[in-house]
Amino acid sequence: MITDPLHAAVEWLIASLSYGTTSQEIRAHLAPRLTSQGNVAAYFNKSHRFAAFRSTTPVIEAFERRGSFEALVLLRAGSQQWEFDVALETVPPYLIRRFAPRLIPSDGYQWNAIASQVRSRDHFESSLPKEVAVRIHQRLIDVANTSHLVALAVAIATKGAIIHQEHLGVTDLDFLHPIDADTVFRVGSVTKMVTALGVLRLAQMGKLDLDAPAQKYLRTLELLPASPGDVPPSVAKLLLHCGGVPRDHINVRHATLVQGTRLSHISPQIVLTGPPGGRPEYSNLGYEILGTLIEDIAEEPYSAFLSREILDRYHLAASRLQDIGTSLPTSVVGYRVGEGRLAPSTSHTSAYPASGGMTSTLADLVTLALTFSEGTDPLVQAALMRTVSAGPKIRFAPGFALVDRPQGMVAWRTGAVEGFTAELHAVIGRSTAVVFLASKSPPEKFGELGAELLALL
Repeated sequence: MITDPLHAAVEWLIASLSYGTTSQEIRAHLAPRLTSQGNVAAYFNKSHRFAAFRSTTPVIEAFERRGSFEALVLLRAGSQQWEFDVALETVPPYLIRRFAPRLIPSDGYQWNAIASQVRSRDHFESSLPKEVAVRIHQRLIDVANTSHLVALAVAIATKGAIIHQEHLGVTDLDFLHPIDADTVFRVGSVTKMVTALGVLRLAQMGKLDLDAPAQKYLRTLELLPASPGDVPPSVAKLLLHCGGVPRDHINVRHATLVQGTRLSHISPQIVLTGPPGGRPEYSNLGYEILGTLIEDIAEEPYSAFLSREILDRYHLAASRLQDIGTSLPTSVVGYRVGEGRLAPSTSHTSAYPASGGMTSTLADLVTLALTFSEGTDPLVQAALMRTVSAGPKIRFAPGFALVDRPQGMVAWRTGAVEGFTAELHAVIGRSTAVVFLASKSPPEKFGELGAELLALL
């Protein structure tokens, strides 16, 4: 009998995390099944997200397949309900490339009770033909309702100008203020685009060589090879997620980050998980290392250098960069959504500022997307020249991905932090872009919707 690898992986994974599993068992049996191993035993032991699994045996209540190798699983662990997002590689031995447990709010707002009030604040502006504009509006309303989005801001731009924008929902469920063009969201990994541009700017200024070892410029941080004799990762390899850097770091993720406590203070040595130059492994930690590199070269805070050299350069006047130990205000509340219930996000800061600590507005992200779409800026051109294959029809570039679509080559970037999702699609050489901002976690996937909206143009 052929076992479905997705079902088998979910059942095995839950059993591995269940009550009574020891650190030694996790290290021996779970680590080899992950694409990016790191110190998984320490991660499971320290992570508050797994506390419920360590004290009870979870039970699968629902299994929703989201493709051949992805699933969303509803679990009960004692009195708690969890969503469990699992994704496998598509070839044997079907390693687990992603799993993320999310506690479903037990209180908060019921979507069915507040949906009509949220929808009453919707508005949109468009210069498209009326029938097209109304069709787009209804499509986005359906997405907002189906996904229980308290706030959804969308812009479609071409020839350097916004031709359709939607402001659906409210800034918060207590006061029900409608969102508008000035509403500030957290944008998660969209920050990586700015960090990458900052590194390319240093290269343009003659202060670093992208092909030189990153260690040459890191004064406060040491990268240790996975095996003796491994070639050290170059700056370019870090930009392309090919530096052998783990995705996450337990000490950073769970440290109490106070003002002035930087990555180098928390973990002055980073042990790589493999030799540089292998297949890309997406790494938040890798971009935080690049943030440290920027500080070590510029001899000033990451946020100060990037604000002056990148945000000002591209006229991103409403965007802000978080520094370690600080939080950035937003004008919209982020919500955790599960099983029709919504609870306000409790996180207002990022453990990885250089990887996911920026706030921005719809207009600013459109400006950034169009800068990439036009493709004439020297830093953008430098980014487009450095790519590596990350799968069929997709390549990693510094800070974003390039995706082959019928409309052409698209610069694509998603971002997600607790309570927020951001996504942008920019057609290279066409001065055309679509941008999404939403006040929701788990992340909303706007990839197909973005392609659909681009096709309308």
